[in-house]
Amino acid sequence: MKFDLKAISLNIVAVARRNAIELAECLWFYLVYEIMHGEIVEEKLLAFPIIFFLTLFARRLSERFNSRWIYYLTPILTVVAMVVDMSEWIGSGSYIVSLIVSVLLLLIANGGKSNDSSGRALVSTLVDAVQAGAIALVSLLALCAISATVAYVFDVWSEWDRHVPLIVFVIILPMAFCGLGAGESRDEAVATIVERAMRWIVCPATIIYTAILYLYMVKIVATWT
Repeated sequence: MKFDLKAISLNIVAVARRNAIELAECLWFYLVYEIMHGEIVEEKLLAFPIIFFLTLFARRLSERFNSRWIYYLTPILTVVAMVVDMSEWIGSGSYIVSLIVSVLLLLIANGGKSNDSSGRALVSTLVDAVQAGAIALVSLLALCAISATVAYVFDVWSEWDRHVPLIVFVIILPMAFCGLGAGESRDEAVATIVERAMRWIVCPATIIYTAILYLYMVKIVATWT
């Protein structure tokens, strides 16, 4: 399978531009967690899925009613999450209810006026979620393999097992969900999930892993160890 770096880069840029606020939220929560460790930050991170779903909900509403200001106001949710003490809310059943409601709002926003279109929208959203999960899983395995090898061979980045899952589940998984199904029919989206995983993840990971092995051989020759 041909590995087209330019095409992959263009696709990533297109998804980032089309979902700029969602990407900013992903990066913000990731950086906040990396910079400020602790129980309080973990509580803030648990609010991320709800904020992400509500942002997508606002985006769908803005597209339906041609009112972009609804979408542009969603960063306020992130500000509120950073300022407000959510410890009691996170530890209660209200958090689960809020999470379920945010998902239902997104499903409603994706649906149409008729029962048939609403049903298709539900199936479409669930398929996108499954595909995004599959891409995230493959990404997690590939990044873990690469990171573990780098840590072992070059004795660096010993905490990769903490960083990699966070990158996958806070950045790659949400943005994969945003990017799936854009500009193609549902049948095409389902049919190309394996091709996407191979072209976007497995092929680049194989190239990187091969490069690491070559560097390892160079290290052995240079140091005779």
